[in-house]
Amino acid sequence: MTLTARWRALPVGVGLTPAAAGRILLGHTPARAAKGEDMEEKKDEKLEIIVKSIRRTRNNYILGFLFIFGFGVFLTVLSILDPEEAGTAGLVMGIVIAVFGLLVGLVIIPILNPRTCPLMKLLTEHPDKIVWLCTMDVPGARGRPQKNKKSVIVHDADRKGHTFNVKTDQLEEVMSILQSIAPRATVGFTKENNEKYKADPYSLLKDADSAPKES
Repeated sequence: MTLTARWRALPVGVGLTPAAAGRILLGHTPARAAKGEDMEEKKDEKLEIIVKSIRRTRNNYILGFLFIFGFGVFLTVLSILDPEEAGTAGLVMGIVIAVFGLLVGLVIIPILNPRTCPLMKLLTEHPDKIVWLCTMDVPGARGRPQKNKKSVIVHDADRKGHTFNVKTDQLEEVMSILQSIAPRATVGFTKENNEKYKADPYSLLKDADSAPKES
């Protein structure tokens, strides 16, 4: 529809602001806006499984932080209540462990905020900087890999690896989503890929010849 036709089709006798009339003339109707919102919702739904995986990873770190911090506090209190038995070394160790646990918590928790963490910003704002996707086993008891969990590492062009854990039965779906977000990225860990990443991250892009080179 031409601009003239749209102008003639404007409802007569209805108070339209200049901005509203302009939106109609340019085709920026509520229906079109709603379509854009639907696309954003679908994008959010697509990433939701990754958001949940990051949240679970963060929660595991929080549990570890609480254990370390709590153990340090316990040693400190024990040393204060029974200084002769625990001695100065026990008091110092308890304080050091408690402070270490607190620092770990203060650093890890903000970084792994599921909605604002660096990984989500990379996926939503700079997917073109994702050069390599790979998975690794999650160590379990006695160093054996856990059967129900895998680590996913998203490597960017700044040589930063963003790691989160996923359930084994969700691994295929998560990797499929990541590959759709970064279709040019290399998938899978090999020594050759690792060497390429160290030398020039952009060399791992599938069309590396057209990718930017490091200066």
